[in-house]
Amino acid sequence: MQLLSRRNSFALDEAGRFVFQAGGKGGGVYGIAPADSVGSLRALLAFLNSKIADFLVKETSSVYGGRFYSYADQFLKDLPVPNEIVNSKSSEAKTLASLAESLAETTERHLALIQKLKAFPESFADEISKYELDSVKGLSTGHPSSAQLSIDLNLISVDKTLYGFAVKYDSQRPFEFQHREHAECVVRGLRNAGRSTLRLEDVLSWRLPVKTEGCLELLELAQKVSKQIKDTARRVIEEEEQLNGFIYKLCRISTNERKIIEGFLSRYSSVPTITPDLEELLPKE
Repeated sequence: MQLLSRRNSFALDEAGRFVFQAGGKGGGVYGIAPADSVGSLRALLAFLNSKIADFLVKETSSVYGGRFYSYADQFLKDLPVPNEIVNSKSSEAKTLASLAESLAETTERHLALIQKLKAFPESFADEISKYELDSVKGLSTGHPSSAQLSIDLNLISVDKTLYGFAVKYDSQRPFEFQHREHAECVVRGLRNAGRSTLRLEDVLSWRLPVKTEGCLELLELAQKVSKQIKDTARRVIEEEEQLNGFIYKLCRISTNERKIIEGFLSRYSSVPTITPDLEELLPKE
């Protein structure tokens, strides 16, 4: 657990590979060693990452600049944990562990898809292996000369030119192609990277299908991943709500109390796992 954080973010080290500080007033990351009486470590982890646990810590914790809260041991050691989680034979602990595991798998899948899209087009190379590939450098009829590209994500576009198509991204010289499909692939790569600077060498090394139909298939594959990202984002939110709802019920939290907890956290916590600016990670249509 990060000692100073805007929200609870506990992780489980089942193999015991890490050594942490005790969790005093210093910075950095520290760990908690649960007692042998804890029935399910995954159930305990789910509770520690729940909204109600975060609320209880923030009610007593020290607050620092930037809305960072202390998750030191002095604020965690008296955190009330439901007996059902401690009981190894508890059906509630098993259910909670199952919900937490499902959420972890969905979140991992969601993040992997985002990384795949951000690494376009190289991350799709295996799926378009039936096509002959060539580098952007080999396919382009002209490209920037600056080693470092300054990119304005709002200015990325494909423009028709006298002899082909140009990929514009800033005031620097554009990438130029004979075929629009190659230009569209570079546009998608620049947008998916989501960065304000890129090395020219890296962009020139991107491999694209030589044939335009291969580029169309590549763009379609990226669009399918975009849809999967949106779908998994919704699933993560739904599963988070299901898990927190189960913990609310376990702790006998009323509807009004739940509104108070979530209203407080919406004001004093950082963004959730699935951020509202998700669309920035997706290709523009």
